[in-house]
Amino acid sequence: MEYLKQKYNELLNYNNLVKLSYHDFTKYIRNTDNITKIKNFLNLLMSALNLNLRLNDNDTKVFLTSYMFNIHTDKVIQTKDDVNTKMELLANDVVFNLETLFTDYSIKNSLKYEETLKNYFVYFQQWKKRDSLIIIRPILKSYFELESLMNIFKEENNQDYLHIERKLKSLKNNIKLIAGKEGLLYLEKRQVPVFTNEKLYTDVQKTVHKAFWDVFEENIEQNNLEQIPKLLLDIKNMIQEMISNKDFLKTFDENIDLDLITNIINSTSDKTQFMFKLISYLLSLLYKLQPASEDKNTKLFEENIQKMFTNGEKTSKTLRYFFENYFKKLELIKKVTLYVKNNLNKNRNTKIEEI
Repeated sequence: MEYLKQKYNELLNYNNLVKLSYHDFTKYIRNTDNITKIKNFLNLLMSALNLNLRLNDNDTKVFLTSYMFNIHTDKVIQTKDDVNTKMELLANDVVFNLETLFTDYSIKNSLKYEETLKNYFVYFQQWKKRDSLIIIRPILKSYFELESLMNIFKEENNQDYLHIERKLKSLKNNIKLIAGKEGLLYLEKRQVPVFTNEKLYTDVQKTVHKAFWDVFEENIEQNNLEQIPKLLLDIKNMIQEMISNKDFLKTFDENIDLDLITNIINSTSDKTQFMFKLISYLLSLLYKLQPASEDKNTKLFEENIQKMFTNGEKTSKTLRYFFENYFKKLELIKKVTLYVKNNLNKNRNTKIEEI
C-alpha cells in the first residue's frame, strides 16, 4: 500500500489539485498521459483491495470529473436543483472516500469505495444525458423560431428561406452531436425538454403571466385604467426598436401621445368610443409591420375585437383580449424584423421596408 499511497500523492493529492486554476485543472485531467497513469493506479488499487472493479480510459475520465465537481463546482453546476446536488454529493464521496482508504484502510472501507464508484458511474451517465438535453434547449428554441420564419418567407416567395434552411440543417446537426437520438426525438416532436423538478418553475411562470392579466382585467372592471398608458408605452418602445423610418415614427408618436391619452381616460366618463378608435389605430399598424402571411390572422383578430365592442362585451375582457394578443403579435414581428436586419441584409422584401 505504501507504493500506492506514493502514487496517490503524486497523481491525486487533493491539496495540490485544489491549487490549480480551472483552466490548468482541465488541462491536467484531459492529458492522455495523466489519464493512463491514473487508470493504472486505480486498477492496481482495486487489485490490491481484492475488488473486481476495473477502469478503462473512459471510466477514468468519468472518475476525474468527480474532482471537477468537487473543486470547481460553480463552473460545472450552473443551477442548484436536486439532480445537480446529488451529483455534487456523489462526487464528494468519490474524492474523499478515496483519501479515507489511505488513512483508514479496512475491508469495509474498500467495499464501500467500490460501491461509491459504481453508484457514481451510473448516476453520472444519467446526469450527462440530462445535461445534454438542457444544453440543446436554446438550440431547439432557435430551430423552432427559424422554422417559423422560413415558412413565412416561403409563403411570400422570399428566396432568403434557403439561407434559413441551411441554418436549420446546421442546428439539427448540433442537436444530434450533443444529445444524440433523444435530442432528435425532441426535435421531431417539436418539444423542449422540461424535467420533473423544473415543472414547478414552468408552472410559476405561467401563473405569473396569467395573474398579470387577471389583475389588469380586475382593475379595468373597477374603472382603474392606469395600466393602459404603461402598456401603450411598452408598445411604443417595441415598435421603435423595430422601425427606423423617421416619418412613420413621427406620425406614430403623434397618434400615441401618452400624456393626452392619460388625460382623456381620466376625464372622460364614457371611454368606449375612445378606446375603440385607439385600438383600431393600433390594429392598422399591424398590417404595416407584419409579414403579409400574417394578414389573415390579424383580420380575424380585428373582427373578434369589433364583435366584442358591437355585442357589448365587458370593456375589461375586450381590453385584456386585445392587449394580451397584441403583444404576442408584436413579439412575432420583432423576431422576423431582427432576423431580417441581422442575418439577411440583402433582399428585404417584407412590409417592414415599405413603411
